[in-house]
Amino acid sequence: MKRGLIWITMACIAICASSCAESESEPKSGKAEKCDASFQPTCAADNMVLQCLNGEYTPVMCPAGKMCSGGNCVSVSCVQGTRCNGNNLVTCQNGVESTIPCPNGCDTDHCRTAPVTCTNGTNRCVGANLVTCQNGVETTIPCPNGCDTDHCRTVPVTCTNGTSRCVGANLVTCQNGVENTIPCPNGCDTDHCKPNAGLCIEGSVRCDDNELVTCENGVENRKLCLNGCHNNACVAECGNNVREGDEKCDGSDLGEYTCKDLPDAMQTAVYTGIPECNATCDGIENGSCEKDLCGNNILDLDAGEFCDVVDGESKFKDEPTCYSLKGYEGKIWQEGGRPGCSDDCKSYKKGTCKLAAQPQGGIETCQFISLTNDKSAKEVSGYALVTPIAGATQELISGQLACGNLAAATYSWQKEAARFVECEDCKAGEYKLVSEQSYASYAGGTYGCVFQIYVNTITIDGNKSTSYYNCPVEYGYPVAQDLADESVVRTFDVEQEQVEGTVLAHWDFSNFVKDDKVASVQADDGVFKSTSVLSVSDGSTIRMLTGTGKYPESAASCDQWSQESTLDLNAKHFVLKLSSTGYKNVRFQFMAAGSGISTKHIVAVYRFNNLVAVVGDELSFDDKNQFVPFPLTPLESASNQSEFELDVYTYAASEANMTIRLDDIFVIGDPM
Repeated sequence: MKRGLIWITMACIAICASSCAESESEPKSGKAEKCDASFQPTCAADNMVLQCLNGEYTPVMCPAGKMCSGGNCVSVSCVQGTRCNGNNLVTCQNGVESTIPCPNGCDTDHCRTAPVTCTNGTNRCVGANLVTCQNGVETTIPCPNGCDTDHCRTVPVTCTNGTSRCVGANLVTCQNGVENTIPCPNGCDTDHCKPNAGLCIEGSVRCDDNELVTCENGVENRKLCLNGCHNNACVAECGNNVREGDEKCDGSDLGEYTCKDLPDAMQTAVYTGIPECNATCDGIENGSCEKDLCGNNILDLDAGEFCDVVDGESKFKDEPTCYSLKGYEGKIWQEGGRPGCSDDCKSYKKGTCKLAAQPQGGIETCQFISLTNDKSAKEVSGYALVTPIAGATQELISGQLACGNLAAATYSWQKEAARFVECEDCKAGEYKLVSEQSYASYAGGTYGCVFQIYVNTITIDGNKSTSYYNCPVEYGYPVAQDLADESVVRTFDVEQEQVEGTVLAHWDFSNFVKDDKVASVQADDGVFKSTSVLSVSDGSTIRMLTGTGKYPESAASCDQWSQESTLDLNAKHFVLKLSSTGYKNVRFQFMAAGSGISTKHIVAVYRFNNLVAVVGDELSFDDKNQFVPFPLTPLESASNQSEFELDVYTYAASEANMTIRLDDIFVIGDPM
């Protein structure tokens, strides 16, 4: 517009100047200054063109819908300004669009000055700093009190989230790294406010600050809600291994769920393993659940089942006889017996079948008379009578007492040789043998013993027995070792040694069965049961194995340990996360076993903040699969800690010796 006004003004001045000149020097002619063909049209205004017509400067208005551009009236194609079109910037000047490529893309009607590296509006913590994203570019903001949950903390962190402790009559809880004090009207005990002395309304639920208060059997129970309490329920946080709010499950906290609660579960089947909680905490997934129709009180022929026990009686696809039993070919059975269904529903077992009178392995008859358990001496002793075939003298007879874990069906246990003793009541050709075994190193549980006899008949009938035979507990005929059952076993109990002090955490893995696989295991009991967790440092799966020999229980197992010749603190290890708030004189102990035949080394390491220290003496053992105790060991720096770590290492593993097992892990303390 200014340029047009200037041209109009210049034209007027030129005309005026010419008129004035004429008036002064020449007679007035009344004509304006002339232009010639060299004059190029120009814009006098946005909608006006200044042209040279008939030798005179002449302004010409542009028609409606057009404007002046470059001395011509052109059509209007855009609105004055700029806009983004993909990665290009489109500008509009004088009604004409121009496209400008933007190397870094276009945003908010401008070319970006730098490449896009993030999503607008997102935040994240990097150490103590908050990194934000604006216009696709990250900006780092220092947080004086540290960064948490994608925000700068408003106050410094002073405690560990979710922990609680008693301070006098008050309960001190920790949320978002800050301690809060809650007065307890009835006093504080074991990290909780004591329940009201009076009765509460049965089934009532309410929030008391950050605690969920429920009433069962007239007594208030309090649960600390890690994310606060709202609308009479804990605010849920899926993934923290604690069921809250309307969560059906959460991580390892499965509530009452079992494998039979799976959507596709067969209620007539028997299940092993445990399910897993799904990612949204509103149901379960298969996990390690395995379906087994065996033992479901139904003979499932359509599923290919060979047999099953129905209403207490073995049922078979085809009715068997005692002569159907494998391993007894050529033997004669007493009348009236019937095989039973095997424990896996795939074959037969002896059931009520009894062998008729017949010698085996050079033995006519024998009996495992008794088993005596001397608890004060931690020793068992067994007696047996044996009548060998005619011609077999004492020099040809050997015996042994075999004792161990009942889960080992072949009874390949620890054995102690028997000796002959005088027997005034023995019949002609009958011998009495006795053997003792110590169980000083056994863990608590129920064990079994069998009495085994061997007769070398090579000088009598030219046949030499290849193995020992088990003697029945009722006078009768010997049984081959691999066909033994409860008719040859006598049992004894070993009491679990009591630990002195308050149990803070104890793992006995009694809730698992062989080959259960889990990522972590919460303690089975103890003051801090819910927050005490066993895992593996590299995230390996923990597999449950049934102990052998002297140890009948399930144990936590893992393999592929370090083959270095010395301890490496960065190597794979078991991790125990623990708490000792309010307790002192903390100590621990556990049982350990391994595989293979080479020597194994077990080392315990205590970690707290920046403190890393080997605790106790290194345990070395080379007895395959036999559990040995890591002795009771003090943790001098672990008193009154809201969280600390105890690690268990093994090293110098070989390809044939890469498994270790832990069981009966105890962490103990005394109240402060």
